[in-house]
Amino acid sequence: MGMYGVGGNMYKKIKEHLEETDWGYWKHLTHSIHQSNKLIACAVKSYIHGIFPCWYKADGPITIAKMYHQINKIHHIHKEIKAMKKRGEL
Repeated sequence: MGMYGVGGNMYKKIKEHLEETDWGYWKHLTHSIHQSNKLIACAVKSYIHGIFPCWYKADGPITIAKMYHQINKIHHIHKEIKAMKKRGEL
């Protein structure tokens, strides 16, 4: 069922990911919510920019660039980005 199944297997995957990030559950949750909110705001501004090109001229690219540099400092993300570059995916 789903990506990770249900029950103990899902709990195991959650635990593995939290260990990989070296974060507790609440830190991970608040980080995810914060990043999601930034992306939602970026998307709304991008829609507005599409309609009114003089508004939010560079907000989308600047937001994405800042987020990239912030999340690239997270160990497992940095490691994955390096692997993607090596495979030619970036």
